[in-house]
Order: sequence, then C-alpha cells, then structure tokens
Amino acid sequence: MAGMLAAACASHNSAPAASSDSVEQATNTPATGPGFAPAGNDGTASAPADAHSTTTASAAPKSPSGTTGTDSPQANSAPPPSNVAAVPAPDTSAPAPDNSRVNARDQSGKTLTPMDQGPSEGDRKITQQIRQAVVKDGSLSFTAKNVKIITINGKVTLRGPVKTDAERSAIEAAAKSVAGAGQVDNQLEVKN
Repeated sequence: MAGMLAAACASHNSAPAASSDSVEQATNTPATGPGFAPAGNDGTASAPADAHSTTTASAAPKSPSGTTGTDSPQANSAPPPSNVAAVPAPDTSAPAPDNSRVNARDQSGKTLTPMDQGPSEGDRKITQQIRQAVVKDGSLSFTAKNVKIITINGKVTLRGPVKTDAERSAIEAAAKSVAGAGQVDNQLEVKN
C-alpha cells in the first residue's frame, strides 16, 4: 500500500518533460533586446547594449565546447557605462568644529549624560513624555529634537545645542508641562 502511494505521489510531483527541440532552442538562441544585459568577465551584468549597435553575440563562431572564439579578456570587456555620475570630493575648506571643551566637560563626570538617566519607571516615563512632545513640535529643528533629556528622581536636565532662543524656550516649556515648573534644569545652548 505504501509503495503504491509513493508511486502515485511521484507521478504527480514530477516536472513536465521538455522536448529536445525546446532545450536546444533555449541554449542556442542568444538573448537580445532592450532589456538584455550580458555578463562581463567579472560575472556582473553590464549596461544593456546600445540600440544602434549592429553586433550580436551570435556573430562569433562557437567551438565544440560551447564557447565563442572571442573569449579573450579584451574581446569580452565592455566599456564602462557613460551614464555614471562622478562623486564629488568632500568639502575640506570648512574647519571641523572644535568640541574639545565640551568633550572634556562631559568626561569630567561633573555633568549629566544620558547614561545617568534614572532607573525608575517614573523617571523613564517623564523622559519619554518630554521626548514625544519635543518630536511632535513641528516648529523645532532637527538639532533641537535631538537634545539630551535626563530625568533623575523626577528632576529633568535638558542639555545640548538648539538653533534659537525660541527653540530653547519651547523645549523648556514642554519639560515643565510634564515634570513641573521647579523640576527642570535648562542647560540648552543656542548655537548658530
């Protein structure tokens, strides 16, 4: 019984047989057309052939092994595509910002960093609510939305750069609405 079931399943799961004519046609007919991109010597596809080109892959005679007589690296190498845009060099004329003083201040241990965030659920909730209010405020710049918000025992410290005094005030107001007026230490710096 099991043998008959296996034989019946095998007869229904086999792939359809291809005729020798269809296999020969598929392997002997070169692919052409506007969407055809032949593989280069490195195995990657090159740009599609020019529509005005008159040469085809069938122009070279095939050897008995199935390779064309033009298998030298020079014959198969295609010129680089002409539509590749040049990548501009980075602008090195502007000096890099000097953050040495800020970095030294942050490493001294005298200032709060996000690593000092309070571990309590209440502290995390206050920070989360302030961050959500800041991110939702469409008048704030991307820089302002990335300020540091650190809450420890209900006290919120705001640190980082903002672009204007208005951004500094808006972030402070958002923090005060969540944590309370006396619970916010605004250390935001206006940077132009």
